[in-house]
Amino acid sequence: MLKKLKASSLLQAVFVCLLIGALCFGMLLMSSYNSLFQKRILQKTQLQLTNDSAIQLMLSNISKTKEEVLQTNIFSDHIYSNMKVSDWGFYKVLSAKTYHKRDTVKKNVLVGEIIKPTIALYVSDYDRVLNVAGNVTITGDIYIPKGILEKKNIHGEKTNIKVQGIQKTSEERLPKLRNFDTKTAIESASISTFEVIEKQQTYVRTFDKATQVHITNDLSFLSGKTVKGNIIFQSEGTLVVRRNMKLEDVIIKAKKVVVEEGFSGNIQIIASTAVIIEDNVTLQYPSSILIQQPKDSANITIGKKSVLIGGIILNNMNHQTAQKSTLFIDDSATVVGTIYCYGVMELKGTVYGSVYADRLNTKTKEANYANLLMNAKIDISKLPENFIGIPLFDTNTEHVRTYETIKEL
Repeated sequence: MLKKLKASSLLQAVFVCLLIGALCFGMLLMSSYNSLFQKRILQKTQLQLTNDSAIQLMLSNISKTKEEVLQTNIFSDHIYSNMKVSDWGFYKVLSAKTYHKRDTVKKNVLVGEIIKPTIALYVSDYDRVLNVAGNVTITGDIYIPKGILEKKNIHGEKTNIKVQGIQKTSEERLPKLRNFDTKTAIESASISTFEVIEKQQTYVRTFDKATQVHITNDLSFLSGKTVKGNIIFQSEGTLVVRRNMKLEDVIIKAKKVVVEEGFSGNIQIIASTAVIIEDNVTLQYPSSILIQQPKDSANITIGKKSVLIGGIILNNMNHQTAQKSTLFIDDSATVVGTIYCYGVMELKGTVYGSVYADRLNTKTKEANYANLLMNAKIDISKLPENFIGIPLFDTNTEHVRTYETIKEL
């Protein structure tokens, strides 16, 4: 009986020792895994911080950062970053990829140049005083022919003018527009077929990959789909953006672009002859329209109750084509940002930002009035404080351009 008890006790002691050993091993294993996990988290955080620093470095040195990938070791440690600046319409894309061993962190941001505009209205001086009629409100500095606004009663309608800002005489020509290099992204892009998009309900092309160009005369394959990112839809004819398409950050480039009534999205449009934004369209920030140096004439129309947040540029190569080119903003339409029209502009809606127009024109049912601004509102003070618009003009070479992030892509 005594021997059995001793054997049993010995067995129990061995079991307890094994149990304690297993617990100790488990605790050591958990501690090891926890240490490894903490190390991985710390390393990931360090990669993210280094990657963010790479973005900030590019922001402060955009003019010196080239199109090709630049490798750098920001903190002189074992972590390296690849940096690249690319043009994307009116804006720039900063791409950073930071890596160490098998860990990689990527980030792409859309940035724009910080500008502090004070001019609400600038009209070229062709030795004819600018007439105003109806209800006209202008908040901000104005540069107009002879520095004078003259009331004009149309069909006996009472004219109310409200101007808050400095009133000066304009020059004979609009300030010279800077050169917009819209071909860079297209020339460096890869041509793709629409099948890659057609098979998916949601298609995203990230900006750390090569720009994808889809050459097509019909965008119907995008109906009911969501398409985002580093994509250009290009045509030698007309492209129609339908209301049931969900587009974000893409570029539409064609001879003529039509945006159908009811569409809502964020796109940049580059056209050669015409852009028609139908009624009740919302082009979210940062959207834009560019027609640059058309061969003959060009036309841009912003329909009723439509909103565009970003900017519009209609720039002709000479005075002859400018006289035949028009920019029409219908009543109840709103543009937030900058408008530059080297052509004939008719403004019936509202602009929260700046307007540069070579000529102003107003059509009524009865007649066509040259050099007339009627029932319009321009208010630069309503431009959002964090709004990053389109930099129209080249600044002094001694001035250092500063950029700010618009959005993460």
